[in-house]
Amino acid sequence: MIPRLFGFALAVAMALAPAPAGAADPSPPDPTSDDQLKAQKSAARLCGTWQWTIHNHKNHQEQKTVIVLLPPGTPAPPDMPQPAKMVVMGDAVYLRWDFPNGYQEDSLLFVKEGRHLEGTFMATTGDRGAITGKRIAGCAASKKD
Repeated sequence: MIPRLFGFALAVAMALAPAPAGAADPSPPDPTSDDQLKAQKSAARLCGTWQWTIHNHKNHQEQKTVIVLLPPGTPAPPDMPQPAKMVVMGDAVYLRWDFPNGYQEDSLLFVKEGRHLEGTFMATTGDRGAITGKRIAGCAASKKD
């Protein structure tokens, strides 16, 4: 009976002992890379050409505009405004546009299998209103050499 207890005690002692110097513990998965991958996949849903109808409640004017949202990580030409921040969580979309005299925040929702966006905007100028967007073209597929 004593040898069994000694064996058990030895096993417990070894399990609780610190790892010898130089022994590498497996590193835990990097949550930031998973989060970045999810963010890139989510932002890719926005990629494409959109026709937006913007109704400004402040002056009751409606404006139609075409917006091209590039794939994540793609540099935009200087004449192509892009959101300063894009957050996509499920079907909810948050866009922030920074301008020289302020910013605009859009809160949108994907509808109709992701072919449409609907929501509201608010700007530092006091403008606010509704946005309806319709995808008129998807992203151009890049050719791999």
